[in-house]
Amino acid sequence: MSFGIMVLLILLMTAAHILLNLWTLSVLDAAAYDAASDVAVALGDGADRAALEARARERALAALGGYGERVRFEFADLDGPDGLNGRRGVAVVASGPSLSLVPAPLAAALGLDTLERRVEVLAEPTP
Repeated sequence: MSFGIMVLLILLMTAAHILLNLWTLSVLDAAAYDAASDVAVALGDGADRAALEARARERALAALGGYGERVRFEFADLDGPDGLNGRRGVAVVASGPSLSLVPAPLAAALGLDTLERRVEVLAEPTP
């Protein structure tokens, strides 16, 4: 009887951990995509790139709430001679700690302690 309850609790904790991580990844993806698209859309207007990135970063961190204090956004150009057909783009790498139900030393050993997502958005061509 007690063995069955222990197995049930372990399975329940595993399911809760997976769902929490999936939710965190979805939120991180959405914030990174919003930041990349904000910069990519405004690139064609000739606006200051640093100001665009700062505004997009602030907006993304605000959307993440308290979790945003621990997330880092890095912006990069997608300009390249191949594959973009002369178009410009923005890449955003969002990284932050995982929200985990697993003890920290075990999560670090299994590589579950950090999340990192890369989003690439091409700028719309200007007429």
